[in-house]
Amino acid sequence: MTTHRPRALTLAPTTIDPHTVRVVVGGDLDFDTAPDFIALVHGQLAAHPDVRDLHLDLAGLGACDSTGLSALLTARRSAAAVSARLHLDRRPERLERFLDITGTLSYLTSWATETASADSGGGTGGRHGGRGETS
Repeated sequence: MTTHRPRALTLAPTTIDPHTVRVVVGGDLDFDTAPDFIALVHGQLAAHPDVRDLHLDLAGLGACDSTGLSALLTARRSAAAVSARLHLDRRPERLERFLDITGTLSYLTSWATETASADSGGGTGGRHGGRGETS
């Protein structure tokens, strides 16, 4: 059995422009670190009232447990509450699989489908994204 060595969570927020905030996430998002992640997301949304896009760069994400998943779901709800889109950029394959298995992938990235539908004349909003999105 492989032993997991926890990696400390690192969060590096950057304001790209008045409407866009990017947070580079590194380390593990789990029971111990989720409160810090949620606090940072809430703080960034409060500090940038005009934000419309909150990008989480997840390339450096280590482990993500059920509490980490809950934190991602909270981030999406918090962003939506202020009419911002949550982007899960550069998702590691293990996170992609975890989100797929738990049935949350489409919810966390659902605005991707909405944009495609809106671009073709239907749908409900200007939301887009994808696993490898870096914009």
